[in-house]
Amino acid sequence: MAAAQELEVRPTPEVSAGQSADSGLIERVEVPQASQATQQVVQPTVVAQPQAVQDDKGNTILVPSGEEVVNVPYTPKQIKEIEKEPVESSCHWLVVFWKRVVKHALLFGKKVLYPSTGSGQGPGGAQ
Repeated sequence: MAAAQELEVRPTPEVSAGQSADSGLIERVEVPQASQATQQVVQPTVVAQPQAVQDDKGNTILVPSGEEVVNVPYTPKQIKEIEKEPVESSCHWLVVFWKRVVKHALLFGKKVLYPSTGSGQGPGGAQ
């Protein structure tokens, strides 16, 4: 509490008559525009977006940047099973985290991908 009182009694800096209040500011220099010669050399290019990358089992690993996707590492069945673990278990809280991520993804219109089969590994090893 003493620290807060010390802040209140600090003297404010005074500005002398020959010095303006803006003297501590730095003036920003304008960036010059591109010259005509540069504009003629630089041409916009159209790059085709890559296709989705899949692993050997057909699961989608990477999706082109145009789509917003959330990849959940557990199936809905695994999530329900792991959520039943005691709250002292870190696995329980990992599943709570993923449920929250899924809710936010659906709220913002993102696509949610789950593993196609139960082949994914649960927390703490294979299941």
